[in-house]
Amino acid sequence: MNKSQFIQRVAAVIDESGQLAADGGQYFGAEVTNLDRHIEEGYVDAWRTCVNAQGAQRAWFKNCSFDDAELHADLPQGTGFVVLPADFYLLTSFKMKGWVKPVFEATLVNDRALAVQSNEFTRGSRIRPSVMIDVENIESQDSTSVRDVMRYFSLPKGLSTHEIEKAIYVPIPRPLTDPYYDTAIGGAYPDIELSQQVLEPVIYVTGSNVMTLLGKYPAAEALMNRAVSLFPGLINARGTVKQ
Repeated sequence: MNKSQFIQRVAAVIDESGQLAADGGQYFGAEVTNLDRHIEEGYVDAWRTCVNAQGAQRAWFKNCSFDDAELHADLPQGTGFVVLPADFYLLTSFKMKGWVKPVFEATLVNDRALAVQSNEFTRGSRIRPSVMIDVENIESQDSTSVRDVMRYFSLPKGLSTHEIEKAIYVPIPRPLTDPYYDTAIGGAYPDIELSQQVLEPVIYVTGSNVMTLLGKYPAAEALMNRAVSLFPGLINARGTVKQ
């Protein structure tokens, strides 16, 4: 589904929201001023709501590789870090060569976890690897910048090299305002890259966001309830709609 089709589908569910709302009010029709812009603005928040919902599978969203990420290894200690892509949002899978299995979650760095991983007797191993998201000063040829990095603690000491075997992540989505979506390639406009499992929930949550923005709370609640019926993991997000 491309941007235009997505906006049309969200507009359609918004137009239906009068029937879905508890008070039966008809709020909007096709002539609503600035509706397209509101839908564009509501998309990324809806995407975040769905990708963070309980039970969301990362394969339902666009995935990218970072196998070629810049790697900084501490060979004597068997640790190191990789510089994350600028659009990194969630880890899907990460495996260093030598690990028995990949990791599928990356925790945020904190004192307790770092204390565990800094101790060679309690840190992760090639059998039970561990990674954490942190920040680091990264030096380039003519500047230094602070970047998000992912630290790993789970290789034997003294290896001659550290290599990434597999690295996959979910990137932050392009906002629908990005001109990328309005540029046809080979006669077709770019897809927003959502699987069928999550496409309709994102559409309904986007519609709910638009209705909330416009102060139409019964319709916003009805649209969120519909999203929850399609994807029960969104039930905890339902409380974000003003009653």
